[in-house]
Amino acid sequence: MSFTVTRTLNITKYYPQIGLYVESGTEDVSLTYSVNSIANVDVTNSQATVIYEIEDGSGNKVESLAFTFTYSDISSILTEAESAIESSIS
Repeated sequence: MSFTVTRTLNITKYYPQIGLYVESGTEDVSLTYSVNSIANVDVTNSQATVIYEIEDGSGNKVESLAFTFTYSDISSILTEAESAIESSIS
């Protein structure tokens, strides 16, 4: 399960010799969010934690994160997780 969004991100150049960061415009970046697994389900409170990954447009893994949300149907946790993540980044 995955979805892709295009975000406009700030570009920052770094000059390590002098510890200087310089803003240098923006760039549109496609990021793909993929829910990979269910880490925890709390049936008492209808909450679940899933693990998802973010990849850039070249398929490079950017980050792996946990996300906790309230679900309505235990049989559709992965689908609901994807929708909840997409809502949270909009």
